[in-house]
Amino acid sequence: MDYQEWKEQLYDYLCGLLDEDAPFSAQIPAYVEDDFRLGRPCGEWYEVVYEAADRLNRRLGTQEDADVDCIIQSMLNISRRLSLKMFDYGVLYQSGRGGKN
Repeated sequence: MDYQEWKEQLYDYLCGLLDEDAPFSAQIPAYVEDDFRLGRPCGEWYEVVYEAADRLNRRLGTQEDADVDCIIQSMLNISRRLSLKMFDYGVLYQSGRGGKN
């Protein structure tokens, strides 16, 4: 598995998108946590977003509104991109090639 694929699999694990039985899970250090588990901050914030989207859909009289879904998916895409870039910057920093220490 190359660096890019490993990094993306790690992100998916952090977001609860891979179950613990996935082949990649065995390669994850024990200190890495799924931050979407019950009681974890991201899981709680995601629940807030889900409930707000549900309220918006009820006010709009829809099951799923394309604009609400677009907003949520776009924010998830932004978060993914920034997280993966921060990982790269962390690798650069740790290697000594990322600027002043």
